[in-house]
Formats: sequence, structure tokens, C-alpha cells
Amino acid sequence: MSQFLPFFLFTLLTPAPVLSPVSLDVHVHASNLEKPDALAEFEQLMAEGLNSKFILLSPSYLIGTDVHFTKMNLPKDLENPATLARFYNEQTSKIATRYADRIQGACGLRPFHTDATVMAVTEECLDLPNMKGLKVRMPSGALLVDPNILQNIRAILDRVENKVKFVLIHLATYEHSRRDSTSPDYPQWLQQDYAEIDKVVELMAQYPHISFIIAHNAFGPLMVQRLASQARARGIQNHWVETSHILVVKRESYRESPEALRAYDRDTVAAWRDLGIERVLFGSDRGVGGGAYLGPEEFLEEKQSVQENSFLLPGELEKILYSNGMRFWESVQ
Repeated sequence: MSQFLPFFLFTLLTPAPVLSPVSLDVHVHASNLEKPDALAEFEQLMAEGLNSKFILLSPSYLIGTDVHFTKMNLPKDLENPATLARFYNEQTSKIATRYADRIQGACGLRPFHTDATVMAVTEECLDLPNMKGLKVRMPSGALLVDPNILQNIRAILDRVENKVKFVLIHLATYEHSRRDSTSPDYPQWLQQDYAEIDKVVELMAQYPHISFIIAHNAFGPLMVQRLASQARARGIQNHWVETSHILVVKRESYRESPEALRAYDRDTVAAWRDLGIERVLFGSDRGVGGGAYLGPEEFLEEKQSVQENSFLLPGELEKILYSNGMRFWESVQ
């Protein structure tokens, strides 16, 4: 019943606010889909009542990488990566189709190259039932400023522009979370990160009918502000960010300094307001199906990391956890 109640009514009726659901989680990983009980795990997820709808990411973007083994615990049969990618895309589609009112699937792409096989696998995936998006995960050490990487992404998008509704893209911008601002190299790193944002904005402008979500809050307020300024300069309207990784940043970088943590919360909200609160979506980076990603407790912690930001006004929190997700869901049907 809760998924049909307006957000403000549900929160009034729920004694513990942390139990109120978000309308949409745009960053949920599927893993170990070959397990016979995979569907049972998804049904348990539905029963948790934590979020009403979510985007399920096929793990096919990890095919052929070390992460493929160490994080997702997937089979090590890499004799035919295309066959394995097709298997995971099909399994993701089956789950998304079974719960079509709650789940949209996203195909995976790691833009090493764009040979005929990669093209075919991606196109076939987007032809599967309820596979409406594309998760783009940059190869380790790769940057959009590399003309080859950018060309590879454009080659794919040119082929699937009329099929794909949204792109969730994980950029190599590590400002705040992995960089020391006191380093003499920091200004150079910052300019490199800005260049990555500028390139993804170029993609947004080139494909205005595709919604682009920048994963992990672009790894910091400065990157969100750069996205906001570049989007305004180009007049684009197809840009979003999602909230996952904020909890990790707080734990890794600011846990020893309450003052720095409060400043980070302040800067995050200021950046979101610059971007437009209506362009901020909730994402957990949670894994379902037995992978070594986030479980229910971590999902709640990700949600709480947003809820507990004292700089957010109640109406802004409602948009991030509810209204924005509903609007995005409807826009990509």
C-alpha cells in the first residue's frame, strides 16, 4: 500500500522515518544471476518495502575485468565473453520483466573498443524486454578526454540512440573522495576532473533525447557545480546526478572531523541547488543476488546519509527521495 501513498502522508503514518520508502533507486547491481534462488532474493527485496522501484544494472559491463571476479563473484568462464554478456543481459531482462511495474533494466558497457561483437551485444540487449538503459563504466585509468574512448561511446550511442532511454555513467572524477587537496598536484587533478565533466556534457548536448545520470554524485560538490555551469552554458535539460557514494566519502574522508563533515554536507547541498534539486536522484549502489555489494542495512545507511543532511529543507528531501524519482521513472517509460 505504501507505494501508492503520497510521500508526505506515508512519512506521517510511519513512526520511524527511516522505514519510509524512496520512490526510485537508480543504482542497483544484479549479480550471481545464474543462482537458482536469484529470483527468491529479488522477491525478498520487494518484501522489504524499502524502495518502490529501481533500476537494475546488468553485470555485463564487468565482463573481462578483474572486478568481474573480485566483486561480483561471477563465473570465470571467459572463453567467450560475448556469450557470458548475453547470458547476464538476458537474466537481467527476465527479472526486470517479471517485475515490470517495479524494475527497469540497464545493459552494461565498458568502452574498451566498439568492434562488431560489442555493437551486436549492446543492440541485442536493448531489444530485450524492459531493458531501457545503459550503464557505462569507464575502463580503469580511462578518461573521456581520450578521443578513442569518447569515439567508442559515441559509436555505440549512434547505433542505439532510438532504443536507449537513459545512460548511467561512472566517470573517473575522484575529487574529494580520493584526492588530497593540499597536494601541489591538486590543481592539475582538478582541471582533469573538470575536463571529464565537460566531455560528458558534450555527450548530453549531442544526444538530447537520452537522459544522462552521473553516478556517485560525480564524486564531489565541485564536479556537480561544474556540471551545473556547463549545462546552463549549453542549455541542456537531460542531466541528472545520483546520491550514492556520499556515505563512503563521509566515512573515508571526514569521519575524524565533524567540522569538515558539516562543511561537506553544506557544499553538497549548495551544489545540488546550483544544479537544481529537481535533478538529484537517489542511488544506493546496492547489489542484489548475492554479490559483495550493499545489503539492506547499507541501503538504509545510504538513505540516512541523505536524510541526515541538516542543510536540506524538507521539501528538497521529498524531491530527492520521492518526487524526482517518480518524474524520472515516468519520463523513461
